[in-house]
Amino acid sequence: MTTRTQRGLRAIAGLAGAVAIALSAMALSGNAQAVTGQDKVFGPPWSIAGATNGAILWHNNSTNETRFWHMSANEFNGDSTVVDTAGRPALVGPPFSIVGVSDFDRDGGADIVWYNSQTGETQIWFMNGSQVRSRATVVNGQGQPALVGPPFSIVGVSDFDRDGGADIVWYNSQTGETQIWFMNGSQVRSPATVVNGQGQPALVGPPFSIVGVSDFDRDGGADIVWYNSQTGETQIWFMNRNQIRSPATVLDENGQPIFIGPPFSIAAASDLDGNGESDIIWHNSQTNVTQIWFMIGNRILSRADVVDAPPAPPSSSQAPPSSSPALPQVHTYTVKNCDSHPTSAGAVFGASKSVWVNDITANTGFREFAVLQGFPVGQQCGASEFSPQTFVFNTTAGHTFELRVIDYQIAGCSDTPTSCRALNETFTGSATGGNVVRVVTG
Repeated sequence: MTTRTQRGLRAIAGLAGAVAIALSAMALSGNAQAVTGQDKVFGPPWSIAGATNGAILWHNNSTNETRFWHMSANEFNGDSTVVDTAGRPALVGPPFSIVGVSDFDRDGGADIVWYNSQTGETQIWFMNGSQVRSRATVVNGQGQPALVGPPFSIVGVSDFDRDGGADIVWYNSQTGETQIWFMNGSQVRSPATVVNGQGQPALVGPPFSIVGVSDFDRDGGADIVWYNSQTGETQIWFMNRNQIRSPATVLDENGQPIFIGPPFSIAAASDLDGNGESDIIWHNSQTNVTQIWFMIGNRILSRADVVDAPPAPPSSSQAPPSSSPALPQVHTYTVKNCDSHPTSAGAVFGASKSVWVNDITANTGFREFAVLQGFPVGQQCGASEFSPQTFVFNTTAGHTFELRVIDYQIAGCSDTPTSCRALNETFTGSATGGNVVRVVTG
């Protein structure tokens, strides 16, 4: 198992060896945003079964009821029990269990995936809101039931091939293989093993485990979230279908790796604040508080406990204060591989680009703020993509800022903000004083 782990996450990400680190539950909630609502305390016999955009799915292990929490960021705005086609509560228990929730029929609504641990059947409930519209057993390419048992188990469902329909992710606990079933509704269109950047199977075992799948980089395709139970590290594999494009450790608001242990555990991943990028949902098994990490890529923007929505205002003219966290302003810019090169396509480009920021209002002049890494070296213009880059900086509200990205590692370019610009943009500082700049490939 150790050998497999070394071939897997550690080899792919280049992670450091064993690190002595104290896992602190306080690290999870220490920077949580102040809210006006009360923490929503919810625990056994209820447990989180999954999440979809704008909702968290719960299942009651005693009554077998399934329930959606309807969310607005971290605010609980009511719930609804899942009912069958006749409108009666759909009560289902062992040997069936919920293994995922996502849109399989491309109607824009979430569907629920169940697995039968006795027969190996996977079944999809196609939903109309919280009501079951129809049910279907997952079948193979020949239309026969696709029955799968140990050592494989379903670890997530989401759209990996950007066709608008969800796919199913399986994990083999013996070999460490992760496999994606690319789906067409309830039929398996094709299976594929997850591979690394070199096209080799990415085999990973304990202490890492898959804890979520969702789109974290806003490219329309799902990514895979892993958790290390020994170090408390959370890592995201940014994916291109079944191939790892780049792995990244989850960072806190200050850009430092964040390590979390019990009593917190990751329960699901989905976009709850509506910014197009997935967030991470944690649950505290001691306090039964649920907390959301609002993410931009692999970096935490802010954290907030799930709270009850504040009571209705006494009159329509007196709106209550929002309990949703104030998120920094996000600016997304596109940088093509050779935008900064003074010559035509066919030239080569460097391995990094320099980020410069100028507060025009305060007349500070340009200051180098960060360096964007990961640009392929020595390839022709337009020949390759680079991984999305994210950085955070504080601004003065209302000030106008100028942002430049330059490439100074190629012939004819120097390390100055006027040389070989790949990007030249201006924006106004947000009211929160926090800004996130995200640079994506062209």
